[in-house]
Amino acid sequence: AVFAFLRAMRQNLRPQWRAKLVVVGEGGVGKTSLLRRLCGQEYNAHEQTTRGMEKRVLKLGHPTRPGVQMELNIWDFAGQSLYHSLHQFFLTDRSLFLLVWNARLGYEQCKLDYWLETIRARAPESPVLIVATHIDQRAAEYPLGELRHRHPEVRIAGSCATSNWTMAGLAEVRGHLAEAAAGLPQMGQVWPGPWLEAERALGARPEIHLGRAEVRQVLAGHGVVDRAEVLLE
Repeated sequence: AVFAFLRAMRQNLRPQWRAKLVVVGEGGVGKTSLLRRLCGQEYNAHEQTTRGMEKRVLKLGHPTRPGVQMELNIWDFAGQSLYHSLHQFFLTDRSLFLLVWNARLGYEQCKLDYWLETIRARAPESPVLIVATHIDQRAAEYPLGELRHRHPEVRIAGSCATSNWTMAGLAEVRGHLAEAAAGLPQMGQVWPGPWLEAERALGARPEIHLGRAEVRQVLAGHGVVDRAEVLLE
């Protein structure tokens, strides 16, 4: 499998401008509303609480490469404790974390320490951007320096604040996200074109589960025959 990949790396290389954005925080702090605003959608005052997990895509311009657009695959997790058991499967390294809290409720009630410790345990190498919401109702006040001191192993990339209703501070959040995403080690990494096409084709399939024969067929259809034969036997 390694030799098949190295052979493919000799030709038709393409940069990959994609990464995973994991959104965490307590239930009801405004995670989904923030994502709607970031994706250019209207604010919904009656937004339903997320159940389980939702996925969407956020596209951001690269901060230093004009014309390059980064694609963040968002994993929006429900904040209720009932769903915390999901974290062990999806909170992974090589991700960018967006930790959202409600300035109206305060950082202690929003359990920032708990979420930072959870990220440290599951994805210690990943950067974390802390974002406060509801600043139209109360100023975001919290001890960033103390949080960094209490969680020295967590890569807190920065902090900012916004209002999902008025959109105050939203441009700053987008700017911080773009900077943090551009700094991820896999952002812009080159991959063989056929592998990227095969990966996208597999991701576009509607089935929840694919058998070996179906995976082989998709891979072979994009010229990744060696990888299928080596890895799936």
